[in-house]
Amino acid sequence: MNPDHWRRYLTGYLPVNVVQAVVGMASLMIYSHLMTPFQFGHYVLALSSQYLGQWLFFGGFLMGTARWVPRANRDGNRSELLATVYGSCLILMVLMIIISGLIEALRVIPREASALIWVTVAYSLVRGFVLIGLEVHRNSLEIGRYSRLEIFQTIVGFVLGTLFVIRSDGQPEAAILGLLLGNLLIAMMELPWLRRAFRWRDFSKKMLLRLWRYGAPMLIVSILFAGLTTVDGFLMARLLGPEAVAHYGAAVSLADRPLMMVFVWVGVTSSSVGFNVMENRDAEAAALVMKKAATTLVLLTWPMAVGIVVLAWPLASVLLGSGISDGVARLLPLVALMALLKGFMAHYFAQFFQLTQRPDTLAMILVVTLILNVVFNVLLIPDLGIEGAPISAIVSYGLGIGLSVFFARRHMRVPFVSWPEALKGGMGCLVMFWVIEWMALPPTVGGMALDVISGIVVYFMMMGLMNPGAVRQGMIERCRRKTTCEG
Repeated sequence: MNPDHWRRYLTGYLPVNVVQAVVGMASLMIYSHLMTPFQFGHYVLALSSQYLGQWLFFGGFLMGTARWVPRANRDGNRSELLATVYGSCLILMVLMIIISGLIEALRVIPREASALIWVTVAYSLVRGFVLIGLEVHRNSLEIGRYSRLEIFQTIVGFVLGTLFVIRSDGQPEAAILGLLLGNLLIAMMELPWLRRAFRWRDFSKKMLLRLWRYGAPMLIVSILFAGLTTVDGFLMARLLGPEAVAHYGAAVSLADRPLMMVFVWVGVTSSSVGFNVMENRDAEAAALVMKKAATTLVLLTWPMAVGIVVLAWPLASVLLGSGISDGVARLLPLVALMALLKGFMAHYFAQFFQLTQRPDTLAMILVVTLILNVVFNVLLIPDLGIEGAPISAIVSYGLGIGLSVFFARRHMRVPFVSWPEALKGGMGCLVMFWVIEWMALPPTVGGMALDVISGIVVYFMMMGLMNPGAVRQGMIERCRRKTTCEG
């Protein structure tokens, strides 16, 4: 693959990820102030339940769509693929409503949580429907359309959610309702495209079987990933109560969301380009794409994690409500390391199994990782409190990465950053850490902003001096092409 293509696709997906990260941080700041720790804890649990339910019902078809769209575009049978996917998902939506109704009828959940549950179920249904179209746009490399739709629903959902939370005195279902309406607007905007994209009569049992063969193992994978991401919150709610979930959820939002912005951004690019490259049976070109992804991830996520660690107390005290800021600050270093390992496992190493169509192996690895995570959480949370959850995840994700590398090498070359490049990135992080510590600015908005700006400037100066990944040559060449085009 031409390296210029990688940079173009990477740049194209940047705006939507920046908007999602900014909105995620803004919602954390606002909701942690407008909601009590009890309400915020239920909001975090509702989002975790929505994420788990969404992938439980639609994960297999979403991942199957992502994998088969490039081939359907090449073979000219996209209508058959989309009719089969949307038809199957409509059936699953009805099944999800029936199961939710049975859960309420049997009074498995408290009656006072009924409104929150049903709003969350409705959001899962609409979001699952919207995500199918977004996967089609993304894996058809329709970057502009994908980005515009995601940015729109992110901003609208946040604005409406904030207004509803203010009017409802901090009720968590109000925030979910905003997200639901934002995605409902996207679904309505996509209707004209859907009418042109496929015909219902193109529904194909043969295509359903093909999707099932790939999607069923990937459904297991998606459920395991969702479980791995959310199980600690549910165990903590059981062992320590919703207030502990509020602290942990806030720490995850502060450390995990900024890092996941980069991991998702790079992972979306590498998977979209990688799937299209693998359709030409060019495994070496796909490995080159993954090598570029690994270098980009290391050079961007390492300094972000170090910055979160060194600025833990200013971040918590400036951005969060006083009721949870102290506890969150103590958690941030552990959660930052946890997010780093989770990101590399989910958005880098797992992609090798998707590219080589080995979801069964990936599922086996995730089962082991999930079991370890549950066992460690049960053992450590009662003794260590909230800190037991990120420690359990760090150990589990570390072992999961080791297993992923071991098994992925059987099917495809697994490149990573070379030791000299990693050393340059680590040295830049270390110098940045020293400078911020030496400045010792007060934990205020101005002090934190100056810390962040100083850290970014110092890190990029170090990268310019040490030139990891030939970044200087890439910038010079890009400026040269831009000058030539303008001339």
